[in-house]
Amino acid sequence: MPWYHAQLVCGETLRLAGLPDDLPGEAVEEREYCRRVGMLSNLIVPIMVGGQPVCALAVSQDGPLRIDRRGHAVPGRDRRADLGDLSGAPPGAA
Repeated sequence: MPWYHAQLVCGETLRLAGLPDDLPGEAVEEREYCRRVGMLSNLIVPIMVGGQPVCALAVSQDGPLRIDRRGHAVPGRDRRADLGDLSGAPPGAA
């Protein structure tokens, strides 16, 4: 994805809350990817060492949020099984 890459190698943090509409016109591949996978928001923080990009930390939302019983916004689907839950809580217990 050339637009993302160009931003990240310059050390730019990308905070996109309304995808795909928040993307600039030149981010053609990124816009299509967001539509294809249903990505709604994305935060990407480049990690720089000695002024050079070495990796990036990325978090995205790909579906609607719901409010759990504690009042926290969480993904509409319980993803702990996908991530390997280590809490010991039974699946679906938010």
